[in-house]
Amino acid sequence: DVAEEVGIQEEEREMILGIFELSERTVREIMVPRIDVVAVPRTATVGEVLDRMVSSGHSRIPMFDGSIDNIVGVVNAKDILRHLRHGSLDDPAESLARPVFFVPESKRIDDLLRELKERRSHLAIVVDEYGGTAGLITAEDLLEEIVGELPDEYDLEEPVIERVSEREAIVDARVSIHDVNHELDLELEDPESDTIGGLVYHRLGKVPDVGDEVRVGPATISVLTTAGRRIKKLRVTVGSVSPNGTKPDGPEARERVDQHEPGREP
Repeated sequence: DVAEEVGIQEEEREMILGIFELSERTVREIMVPRIDVVAVPRTATVGEVLDRMVSSGHSRIPMFDGSIDNIVGVVNAKDILRHLRHGSLDDPAESLARPVFFVPESKRIDDLLRELKERRSHLAIVVDEYGGTAGLITAEDLLEEIVGELPDEYDLEEPVIERVSEREAIVDARVSIHDVNHELDLELEDPESDTIGGLVYHRLGKVPDVGDEVRVGPATISVLTTAGRRIKKLRVTVGSVSPNGTKPDGPEARERVDQHEPGREP
C-alpha cells in the first residue's frame, strides 16, 4: 500500500480520499433533505427568527414566502445581533435577509465548494428538476466530506453509525448509502434515494412503522425508531442474526426478512 510506504496516517489517508471523491459525488448525496430544513416565513419578526436559531442551533435560517418551495432569503445570526444593538425584537426580519444562492441537485461537490468560496457564502439552497426546494447544503457539510465530522457544542454526541458487531450497525436514517456501504463493506444501491432511510422508505412502499424490515442483497435493514412519517434510526445487519447471535436458516427465516420486498404481499 502506497500510503503505508510513505508513512501516511489513517486520518490523513481518509482526508486525501475525501478530496478525490469530491469530484465524483453530487450535492444531492450530502445535502440536508427538505424535510429537515429549518426555515421561517417572510412575515417573521427578528425575535421569532432568533428563537428558531436558538432552538435549532443553526446560525443561518432560510426565509420563505408562502411555502418552502419559494425561498426568498437567508437570515444570518450576525445580522440579527447587529440589528439588536439599536433595533427591536419585534421588527420584521425580512430586511435582514441576504440573497439566496440556488444550486441544482446534480452539481458536483467540488464545483460547489469552489463557488461558495468565490461568493464568500456559507449556505446554498438545493433545488430539484422542477425548481422546488430539495434541501440545503452548507460549507461545513462540504468540508466534512474531506476532513470528517466537525462537531460543535450543538451537535449530539450520538454517532450516526454505531457498530454493534462486525456484521451489524445502528444507523441514522440520514446517513448516505455510500457511507453505509463503506462501513459494512456492502454494495447497496437505490435509484430513488441517496440515504439509507430513503432506500428503506422506497422499498417498504408505505409510511414506515417501528419493526418494519427489508432485505437488500445480503443486508437486513430494520426500522428502530420513527418520528411521524420519518425514519430516524435503522439497524443494518449483514446476513440475518437471530436473538442468540446465530444466523438462522430455512424458509421461515427467509420469509421474515423478505416480507417487505417490492412486489411482495405481507
